[in-house]
Amino acid sequence: MRDGGRDGFTVGLVLGASSGVGAALVRRLAPRTDRLHAGSRTTADGHQGGVVHHACDVRSYDQVAALLAEVGDSPDFVVNCVGVGFHAPLEADFTAAWQTIVDTNLVGLANVLAALHRTSPGTSTYLQVSSLAAHRGSTTAGNAMYTATKAGARALLDDYRRQVRQSGRPTRVMSVSPGYVAGTGFATRFFEHDAAAAHDLFDGHAALAADDVARVVEQLLDSPQSTEYLDVLVEPREVGA
Repeated sequence: MRDGGRDGFTVGLVLGASSGVGAALVRRLAPRTDRLHAGSRTTADGHQGGVVHHACDVRSYDQVAALLAEVGDSPDFVVNCVGVGFHAPLEADFTAAWQTIVDTNLVGLANVLAALHRTSPGTSTYLQVSSLAAHRGSTTAGNAMYTATKAGARALLDDYRRQVRQSGRPTRVMSVSPGYVAGTGFATRFFEHDAAAAHDLFDGHAALAADDVARVVEQLLDSPQSTEYLDVLVEPREVGA
């Protein structure tokens, strides 16, 4: 990190960078990072606005490992914002949706952690953008598989943190778990597999902005390397409530 880590960073990676929290985080970190890499399943390779963009699907271990190899063995941070959820209730056959959720939220995370362990062992901070659903279940109907994967991902992250500590590696392993976040791919794609059930997902609910969560992530990245925030829960609330 440059200047003790508070004024800026030398190199970092944001996964899930094409929309939502990931895109907001790239906007925040790009001016502060000498070489910022941004990975997304839907983005083509190239340079834009001082950011190095990569096509990367976390469901492929090979793609994740190749990207981390390009980033280098000791990035200042790797932030994983990738996640999907669909209206896919257990009362009907939503196998395709369930498989996508598991492959992205659970297997995808396993791919990232395994590649990080082998390819970038000197990473200063790994931070996962998770969900309140990992802690208390989702109140959104049809969201059971998403909830299950977020709880499983939390267990994977806890195990990875123990491995890192036992091996004496320098990586801080942290997480941010927000509630509803408006303006993300989660909201726009939620009824992709069940259009007949579509409605305003946030009707009657307060929602965070993507930049609200990105600001919290940035604060954690700026925190001293001697501290490790295991998980920060962030709830939306009505102004004045």
